[in-house]
Amino acid sequence: MEKHPERKMEPNEAIAMCIKNLMITNSMTVKELAKFTKLPVRTIEKIINGEYRKVGLEKVFIICRAFNISLLDFYADVIFNVLE
Repeated sequence: MEKHPERKMEPNEAIAMCIKNLMITNSMTVKELAKFTKLPVRTIEKIINGEYRKVGLEKVFIICRAFNISLLDFYADVIFNVLE
């Protein structure tokens, strides 16, 4: 699991880290996440690599459904406490 950084981070970085942590916790690959979400593999790669400056709520919601968690649970992660 990735460590939570000491520095402030951008929202897209926090979203990426949270998704990566969920993938690790659930032993899920990018291809598997793409299959469950019906999002293109490249889209998920761009999200988790921080290539999107803004990640839409709809995409986060779709990803949350794949992990069987709510948006509230997703954004309750402590990683979101270090946003700029």
